[in-house]
Amino acid sequence: MSQSIPLSRRTVIAFVHTIVLFVMLPGILPAQQFQLNMGNPDFTFYPEIQLPFEVLDNSATLDTLLAEDFMVFENGVRMVPVTIECGDLKGAQKIHFFFLMDVSYSMAFREGTTQQDWDSTKWRRAKSVFIEGFKKLRAQDEGALASFAGDFLLEQDYTMDKKLLIDAASGMYLRPGTSIYTAIVTAVNYSINKPGKRVIILLTDGVDNRSRHTREQAIDIAWQAGIPVYPIGLGFYPDQTDPSRVDQDTLRRIATGTGGKAYFAPTSDDLARIFDDIIASIYSIGCVLRYATPDTCEDGSMRDVVVQANIKGVFLEQKFTYTLPDLRSRLQVRVDIPPVLRARDVYTMPVMAEGEIRSGESLSFRMRLDYDSQHMAYEDIEAGPGIITSTDIRVTEAQPGMLLFEALNTLPSQGVAYGTPAELFTLRFRVLDHDSVALTGMNMSVDYAEQNCAMVPSARGADFTIHGCPERVTLGFDSTLATVSGGMLRVPVMLTPGVDFRQSLEYSLTLNYDQTLVTFDHIDISGTMSQEMKLNVAEFPGSLRISVPPGVPRDTSDVLFYVFFKAIETKDARLVEVSISDVSVAQSAIGLVGYNCIPAVSLYGDRMYIDGVCTPLLRLRPKPSLEQNRPNPITSGTQQTRISYTVTGIAPMQLEILDQFGRVVEVLESGLKDAGTYTATWNPTGIPSGVYLCVLREGEVVRTRNIVYTR
Repeated sequence: MSQSIPLSRRTVIAFVHTIVLFVMLPGILPAQQFQLNMGNPDFTFYPEIQLPFEVLDNSATLDTLLAEDFMVFENGVRMVPVTIECGDLKGAQKIHFFFLMDVSYSMAFREGTTQQDWDSTKWRRAKSVFIEGFKKLRAQDEGALASFAGDFLLEQDYTMDKKLLIDAASGMYLRPGTSIYTAIVTAVNYSINKPGKRVIILLTDGVDNRSRHTREQAIDIAWQAGIPVYPIGLGFYPDQTDPSRVDQDTLRRIATGTGGKAYFAPTSDDLARIFDDIIASIYSIGCVLRYATPDTCEDGSMRDVVVQANIKGVFLEQKFTYTLPDLRSRLQVRVDIPPVLRARDVYTMPVMAEGEIRSGESLSFRMRLDYDSQHMAYEDIEAGPGIITSTDIRVTEAQPGMLLFEALNTLPSQGVAYGTPAELFTLRFRVLDHDSVALTGMNMSVDYAEQNCAMVPSARGADFTIHGCPERVTLGFDSTLATVSGGMLRVPVMLTPGVDFRQSLEYSLTLNYDQTLVTFDHIDISGTMSQEMKLNVAEFPGSLRISVPPGVPRDTSDVLFYVFFKAIETKDARLVEVSISDVSVAQSAIGLVGYNCIPAVSLYGDRMYIDGVCTPLLRLRPKPSLEQNRPNPITSGTQQTRISYTVTGIAPMQLEILDQFGRVVEVLESGLKDAGTYTATWNPTGIPSGVYLCVLREGEVVRTRNIVYTR
């Protein structure tokens, strides 16, 4: 017999109760004189077990029973001491029932098939059994009814009026989809503020395919609220062509994780009996017998219990078997990550324990951390304070982006109680170089954890934003620009590459020019990245001071703005000296205070040309261009988009689609093309929703556009 280990109330509520009850009445006197009825054992204060029961004398409940009238044997060993407490427990506690009915289209299948039958026996029988179940509720109890498919519909809020529940059940109708987990979470939210005992009874015949929550999230939310779920699987049958139809493990996991019990009805004929069993097991019965059991700390251990009573010379006996596979504390871990990280910075990230760790008991675990190795690089485990010393943890980088942490029989420096997070150990990561804002995350999982007994492990991941910043940008203009004598010279001032169009942009610069050869005419921002920003221009002799306050740049081209100069009239070609000075460029993440980016700026461009009157007009060197795709965004309805582009024919070109990680999704066009404008079509298939990059390359020139795809 091993040492008993005290467990907290919240841990034991999650124990699985598998109860097999049957009555043996070999009484010395006629068995009809007395009857021993037992209810569902209560393990809330384990290792103390509470057995609700009643003794009937010709249907009258006895409440003057003594502990010496009873003996309890567990696995053949007599349990002492035994205490008895009687009272009118039936009327003392109000119970709030929340009934959840699956109304997905599969409820209209003929039983044992996947053939639809809108007048199916299964659908009609399921509704009628719910209606009969409402009638079995006690007068002081409350009931609520909701139907769920891909959505959730509250048919009737909590009420003591059984007729309202019956009318609501009659009006339910079938709808597409099945969202079991979200239905449980929604029912918990409706029930969480109800006083006293609360239970959820759920009927389903399908497999979850629409929930916004995961199975473990639904279990954890119900368990934290102390609301057990009693799922009923209707018509669950093996289907060799669709193995997912057999999902009994999911319903058992929901029941065990919340403190309820799972039931399975092969056909609708079994529903009435099962419904009666559930209602009967939920109600408390007359008296309570208490005894303490040794904690064997074995997963899946079964215990045979025999309760014997000698009531006025009549021998009564009842047996049951219970299984407690979760004689374990719960351990939940998460990585504590700031919501925003800066590119190229190093961060310490504590791994927090939020469950229960007992001091004085050795701890062993195996955990796994997954992260995007394109965004982050693991450096080391910190030697600083933590519940587990870093030297006691073995860290293995199984592959890029996957870390394994193992500890074997290490003694924690302190205990951790429920609701009091504490630092288990701390990791150090370096954020890799990024030119733009990126969204990523880390996912923590626990393979196993034990502390004398096996623990119930869980883990939570975290999403965060990396604030990227280009280290260097290039600003300037083409030094081969030219115009005829007396003509207008358009100078595009370019900012390339690395501008992040998901961040705000501000800049200022001074443009110096020879005012004896050209005069300033105006500035145009149409079709440039500054088109929707406020441009301030101050004119001085021979210079322009141009500044733009923070604003959202437009992803149209690499041009900041166009400056127009009027050239003097001259017979000879003239060189005009032009320069840019006093430059500052800054970007900041929209909505993130204090996350600014100030890249270094490289300048280019120092001259322009004026041709004499006898010299033909020199034109700008042709360059490729890429238009915004249409339509944008692409949706599941449009399916495809058209992309127009222009090439010069000077060098081979390539038009391709990249994902957010820079990986090539599809090459649309490539090769050497004649100069001209072309249109390509992209039909995205088999890829997730997101922002993709369309890239046109011709020689050394690159043009890009963002494409939004939503499924």
